[in-house]
Amino acid sequence: MPSVVLSSLRWLVAASLLIAAAAVAQPQTLRAAGITTSAELLAGPTDAALAFEVRFDTHAGDLLAFDLAASAALERGAGSPIPGTFTYHPESDGGHHRRGELRFVPAADADLTLPIELVLRGVGVPEWRFRWEAVGAVQGAAATVPTPEATPSVPVEGSASSRVMYVAVIGDGAVAAIDTNTFDLLWTLVVSEGTDARPPESAMGLALSPDGRTLYTGDAATGELIVVDTERREIVARVALDHGIHAIDLAPDGRNLWVDGALEGYPWLSASSVIDTASLEVVRRLAPALGSAAHLRFTPDGREVWAPSVSTNLAWIWDASTGAVLAAIPLTNTALVGDSPEGAQGLIGFNEIAMAPDGRTAYAVGPEAARVHAIDVARREVLSTAQAGARAHGIAVRPDGREVWTANRAGSVTIFDAATLEELATLDLGAYANHVAFTGDGAFALVGRDTDVAVIDVAERTIVRLVEVGRAPHEFAGEPTGGAADTATGR
Repeated sequence: MPSVVLSSLRWLVAASLLIAAAAVAQPQTLRAAGITTSAELLAGPTDAALAFEVRFDTHAGDLLAFDLAASAALERGAGSPIPGTFTYHPESDGGHHRRGELRFVPAADADLTLPIELVLRGVGVPEWRFRWEAVGAVQGAAATVPTPEATPSVPVEGSASSRVMYVAVIGDGAVAAIDTNTFDLLWTLVVSEGTDARPPESAMGLALSPDGRTLYTGDAATGELIVVDTERREIVARVALDHGIHAIDLAPDGRNLWVDGALEGYPWLSASSVIDTASLEVVRRLAPALGSAAHLRFTPDGREVWAPSVSTNLAWIWDASTGAVLAAIPLTNTALVGDSPEGAQGLIGFNEIAMAPDGRTAYAVGPEAARVHAIDVARREVLSTAQAGARAHGIAVRPDGREVWTANRAGSVTIFDAATLEELATLDLGAYANHVAFTGDGAFALVGRDTDVAVIDVAERTIVRLVEVGRAPHEFAGEPTGGAADTATGR
């Protein structure tokens, strides 16, 4: 049989295997250096070339500066190239967003049996690598980035049984989803494109519906609430507000969403909008003149909303059904540090409140004095205080109610006995720490750092994984137990 016929038969067999694999393959998504990229193996188009749909999103540079066809290679593995040529066919191309097909025409002697790897070199990072192992197998991806302190995790596609924690990535105007079974990055979604006057920035807060299908985040640059369908992984609604968007919290029954942010022209005063989640209409607007609120927190029974003020020494309490101010609790006076970045900005109050699972005790923390306050919810009184780590900013209560953890921006986590506020341990994270949240079983804690999320084994008190998510990860929200309400934490 002529060799050209044999080559054609090998190509047809290989192509049929790849097309079968493409039928079950899902897009592989990876994020590094402020860029989100994805690749999906497609069936070959009419010219019989192997095709990959690729997408790049960033606000850190000009994507049009990269020649995608020239950067692409097909390999059996590192150092084992498959001969052939790539062409790029754009579907939509811009400086910040590019989407199109990379088509590979193999050489006559090319072996296209699986596994194969699509490699993109020099597109913002030294190397993006996408791998297809076998028909029906889990697909993998990896990126080589110039920062050795945190290795990007290997994104895999989630399944119906996945437990997911979401994190606001404010520096990239995005939200990221982390599988808390494997601690892999599942996907990211840009929610803020920015404006002429303000760069992209997502809201610092976010909340998840009780069924896990709707994520509420925000575009801080435009002052809009953003509603995300988590199954379709896309924005399904935008709600314009007449104040800034910072904190977001959802009632335990999922019916009302509270959104807080600064009043226009009054950076130290904030307003709160109450939004009906069924109609997405603002049903109530509150504008307390008690100072700037940080984050909102519902009591477990859904009857009250608590918020600390970052510019005063107060914790406010609202009636969740009427919006009436029930109390403004003066927190214990403590000496200010005086030289922290928060103090220089006037953020001398308290940043976040966490609730004990039984709803009897609230815990407030503030970065300037770095103090934790335990508050009796029914009596509205401070029970005790304790010194946390320098610039303590985020706080969360372990699901069993036994421990309180603070994330300290100076680079540590402090762990307290919830009943006594006795310090149990301080963990050095080696980098800026911002917010903390627990998985539903309490086995792991997630702490946002500069560009990644540190996963901590709660029992062993050790970091077991770093998940690269992008610039300035902030508040977490999740439904890791499959039925819990919003478990968001942090400013």
